[in-house]
Amino acid sequence: MRVNITGKNCKVSDHLKDTIEKKVQKLGKYFSDDIDADVMLTEEKKYKKTEVTIKARNMIFRAEDRADEFYDGIDNVVSKLSSQMSRFKQKLIADKQFLGIGFKGASAKSFLTSIDSLDSIVLLLIFCAGLLAVIVLYNLANINITERVREIATIKVLGFFDGETSAYIYRENIISTLLGIAIGLGLGNRGRLLGTELIALGVYAFQIGFSALWLKYFKFGPVEWVWRMLTYGKWLPLRQKESV
Repeated sequence: MRVNITGKNCKVSDHLKDTIEKKVQKLGKYFSDDIDADVMLTEEKKYKKTEVTIKARNMIFRAEDRADEFYDGIDNVVSKLSSQMSRFKQKLIADKQFLGIGFKGASAKSFLTSIDSLDSIVLLLIFCAGLLAVIVLYNLANINITERVREIATIKVLGFFDGETSAYIYRENIISTLLGIAIGLGLGNRGRLLGTELIALGVYAFQIGFSALWLKYFKFGPVEWVWRMLTYGKWLPLRQKESV
């Protein structure tokens, strides 16, 4: 709501302008559009006259009051305008052509308030997701080290210190994690949340079926097979040996 304040035969101080604007802005909850409120302050011989005119779509609300001070006058005018709008609302509700009436400003404020209350829940979910990610990465690191005991022993025999060996192992985990985060964020920005979840479920289901079928005939996954050959520096058989 745009509030236009004009003084006639008087000087309007900054404090008075701020007070009037704050009080008139409260009437904006009754309107969904960006409207104008014209405030006229006139100093007469005995009283100080306050007039407020609100021009909305297809309707005009107007009220005035005379008081000893403009501060009292604006309070009375805002109260009168609020009563006018409430009566207008009741009049519309009484008409059988209308089933009800609501104000978008109030609905939007209520919605934003309910959304703000979800911030703590969202923060809790983010914390739990981060904790779960740490646990998963910790377990994957343990599995990775357990399955590569021979490789790690070979590296130590070649003269690597403990810190260098740890850096060698953790560097792979960090690079893989950052690569997964980059790919996930890139795909997540291309679709809505529901679409992204459906894609994730589809990829997960495909991996389960394909992995079961692949490991039925082969020892390792294709990437693991190439990685092992590069690590050991020799050719490794991929197919499962047929049991006699």
